[in-house]
Amino acid sequence: MEGVRLDRRGWVFLAPAALVNSIGQFTLMRSLLTAGVAYTVPIYAASPLVVLVLAAIFMRQHERLTVRLAWAVLLTVAGAGLIALARHGLLG
Repeated sequence: MEGVRLDRRGWVFLAPAALVNSIGQFTLMRSLLTAGVAYTVPIYAASPLVVLVLAAIFMRQHERLTVRLAWAVLLTVAGAGLIALARHGLLG
């Protein structure tokens, strides 16, 4: 298998993406240490909603927002929220 070669245009997109990803991982770990799992994970689990909105705004030519995709994201976030509520004993 040959290695992947990036031209200048590829590095223009890869370098900022790597930096943003590193910052995101650092802030996730920092919030786990300071706020704890019970507060951090439900907020982190809502990230698909942010991605859905940003994709609808910035990726209109490449990604089509469908009702099925929106439902999938909403059910994923709702499931994570129910798990968080159950862990806190708020569901009974």
